[in-house]
Amino acid sequence: MTGGKTIRIGVVGCGAIAELYHLPALAACNKTSQGIVLADPNDERLALMSQQFSVADSVTDYREMAGQVDGVIVAAPPALHHRIAKWFLEQNIHVLCEKPLTESIDETRDLVHTARDNRVTLAVNQTRRFFPTYQKIRELIAAGTLGELHRITYHDGVEFDWPAASPHHFTLGAKGAWSDTGVHLLDTVCYWLGGKPELVESLNDSDCGPEALATVRLRHGACDIELKVSRLGRLANGFEIIGSLGSIQAQAEDWADLTIRFKDGRQQRLRCGSRRRKYHDFAVPMLNNFVRVIEEGVEPTVSGESTLATIELLQAAYDGAQRYSMPWNDAVSANDSSIGPPTPASWQQAPQGKPRRVLVTGASGFLGGRVVELLSLGKLATPVAAIRHWSRAARVARQAVEVTLCDICDPHQVDQAARSVDAIVHCAKTDDRESIVGGTRNLLEAAARHGIDRFVFLSTAEVYGPNVRGEIQESAPTAKTGRLYGDAKIEAEDLCRSFDSHSLATTILRPSLIYGPFSTSWSMDIAQRLLSGNWGTFDQRGEGMANLIYVDDLVQAIFLSLTCDAARGETFNVSGPDRLSWNEYFQRFNEVLDLPPLPSISATQSWLRTKVMDWVDLVADKILERYEDQLMEIYLRGGFASRVMKRIKGELKSTPSGDELNNLFSRQAVYTDSKARRLLQYEPMFDIDRGLAMTLAWLRLHELATPEGHEKQIARGRDSATPDALLEATCS
Repeated sequence: MTGGKTIRIGVVGCGAIAELYHLPALAACNKTSQGIVLADPNDERLALMSQQFSVADSVTDYREMAGQVDGVIVAAPPALHHRIAKWFLEQNIHVLCEKPLTESIDETRDLVHTARDNRVTLAVNQTRRFFPTYQKIRELIAAGTLGELHRITYHDGVEFDWPAASPHHFTLGAKGAWSDTGVHLLDTVCYWLGGKPELVESLNDSDCGPEALATVRLRHGACDIELKVSRLGRLANGFEIIGSLGSIQAQAEDWADLTIRFKDGRQQRLRCGSRRRKYHDFAVPMLNNFVRVIEEGVEPTVSGESTLATIELLQAAYDGAQRYSMPWNDAVSANDSSIGPPTPASWQQAPQGKPRRVLVTGASGFLGGRVVELLSLGKLATPVAAIRHWSRAARVARQAVEVTLCDICDPHQVDQAARSVDAIVHCAKTDDRESIVGGTRNLLEAAARHGIDRFVFLSTAEVYGPNVRGEIQESAPTAKTGRLYGDAKIEAEDLCRSFDSHSLATTILRPSLIYGPFSTSWSMDIAQRLLSGNWGTFDQRGEGMANLIYVDDLVQAIFLSLTCDAARGETFNVSGPDRLSWNEYFQRFNEVLDLPPLPSISATQSWLRTKVMDWVDLVADKILERYEDQLMEIYLRGGFASRVMKRIKGELKSTPSGDELNNLFSRQAVYTDSKARRLLQYEPMFDIDRGLAMTLAWLRLHELATPEGHEKQIARGRDSATPDALLEATCS
């Protein structure tokens, strides 16, 4: 869109969605680039965005925009949409509001009526209605091309890593994944069907905080509909529409073409003519439409009134929501035996008579997140979840817990986080020496400065080095071996000992390999390797001891270290109850997944395949260093080259590395935990059968436990959340 009078557009809210989506489109449009006005109460964000996009004006109070703008884009948090949009509508200013328009059907109806009464336009950025393929699907359904609809399934998930500029996504009372991503799916289904389905069931994983995983089942006539969204990781990430005459199956972001598979065997490919390659490209037609609304009085592509059914279903899904069955959480209660012995009354209460507050670093990670969950669910203490960025809060915020920003390498943030706690559990996992050693030093100094009496440091059994054999006790030497992670942990352990005193009791835990829900390396990755069909047992190279511990058993040891006087100044190995070889672990996991028996891969076969794939991995890394952007474009574009790249990636993931075969899987060492059992009364509660049962239940809920689900992820999905996927999931 070029030429003509400048259209003055205000943007209320200078968060990530404004920065990455709306402002680039406004700045690139000749009609709007000279008339951008920003509003945000945060002076820093306002100054940053004003400088980055050369705006005409900026204000801290959106009401100062009156008389300065022809239209406004409301990009504030959803809880503020109604108040802000209504004010502008009452000033006779056209409004384009981010999704969801509101989270309340009454508020949405009020905005629709206000726009009508003031004869101005209320538009909504439900971006997927701009996808040419989605528009075509609506036409096909209306024309009866697919016949009577029987089923629609639409799943969409990414690991939430949105560069949130504020914590509004995760505050108590905030809505979660369903309002964020789920509203896209709800709106799409209502748009395709031209009507509102009936709610059948609504499930999510919220425990008083914003949900991170949600499923909603609907019915429209004879059509059953299932929608599922996640902030915790990838799902199948696509949709399937099944009718009596034909079906359509596609990725969520297949916006250029689609294929109809008819029941009689015919296939019809429809090219929908989109030149858009990235999600944020759709900000352009959305903005162009809004400019035409202002200039010519045309109807918006997505009117506020057209989203009434969407918001009504959104609210109904929240009002009727029930919690998933989550067996790994459901058994947890105050003083449950799976956590350990009853909490000592002397520790439950701080000196001031308040419940003990425990700062947990690394709370966005696998172990730290579980520590927070169990302390909260079991009412064992009041956890304070320390995370580095707000974008990493999706998992831990589901609980009604306090979340605080705490980069352990920032002494000021560490000091602020440590001011009001009674104990620290240091779980933050990093791979660089400065974070491991320097971060631990910052935490210890803050603990000493603020009179904190307990400090539990999560080290690793890797401090003993790779070349150990037999029964390994805490007295075994921990000399540096040149491996960064283990060497840095040794330095951090030395720091803990140097701070141990009568006033600050430090305890060092050296866990073996931790598996269970949310474990990437020893649960998700192993499951995907088994599901690939390329995994097996590895002869004598897989006969090393796995040394596995279920995550809740480690949390028990952490809790005992916080509460037992015998833990003061001590170091403990922490292991699970089973002594399994890696080959046995692979077989047991494979049986739980109900897969065909694993083949036995000879030492020669595994050595040759690993050598080849290690070389391929090395070459791929070198190429990626130089051509990462170009290759990612090819990878996301689809086609033959993309399929080859995905095949290579899959082969790399399903082949053991040289270090695994020659070291980890063949290491004949057992890290004995007899000292923890004796001094702490530590007693692991999860044998491999119970631990894998819990892990499998979690994998199934997250669509990671079936060959079909795995193949869908490999075939359809990007292996990690891309900026475009994240942008779409968080357009508010």
